[in-house]
Amino acid sequence: MPRSVRQNAAVAKPDSRCRLMQPVIRAMTPADAANASAMLGQHFPSSSVLHRALKIEAAQWQGGDTDTLLAAAASGCSVVATHPDNTTLLGCVVAWALDNGHDKPSPHTDAPDPISALLQTLREAAPSPLPGKTVHIDMAVVAPSARGRGLYRRMRETVHAQSRALGYTRVRGELSSAATQHVCLNHFGHRMLSEVHYASFECRNARPFATVHTPPSIQLVEGHV
Repeated sequence: MPRSVRQNAAVAKPDSRCRLMQPVIRAMTPADAANASAMLGQHFPSSSVLHRALKIEAAQWQGGDTDTLLAAAASGCSVVATHPDNTTLLGCVVAWALDNGHDKPSPHTDAPDPISALLQTLREAAPSPLPGKTVHIDMAVVAPSARGRGLYRRMRETVHAQSRALGYTRVRGELSSAATQHVCLNHFGHRMLSEVHYASFECRNARPFATVHTPPSIQLVEGHV
């Protein structure tokens, strides 16, 4: 075998093995809270089109505090994805069961006013969730090293399965990115309940998200689990 062919085969072998190593996706436990909080704090602001538009950096955001993640774990609907060889987190989805005693304990105390106002406008335009039967997706993040492999979709599938096992029938959430909108509307077949276009949304006589063009709007969607 020529030397160049042997070199190419040696390079391809580890890559093939890595492709076979799938993350472990499971229910979030209280023991995951601290690591999930750290992961959200490090990656969520930079992956959110809303936070990027407002130039909010990780040091300014504390939405995923440990107490919030402990409560999310107790709800039974949140999930984490870990590396198959260790406990390194590769992603998480924070979800809450609505109207059953496991609601999110309090709003994000540091949530910028434009984001709070945007979400409020979106929710007011949608029908109320079915009491005691709806799970709300709050936050989701995938580590940069694990992106582009369908991990968000697989974590959502696990959230749906866990929610269904707990007796819930519907899941809803605000989708601010093109990727999450594609997964939920096209893959899961969820329906859009309400929509707010970034270019026209106003808050305090300003249009804080006018720089966001992809996607053009934030959507609140709902589907069956």
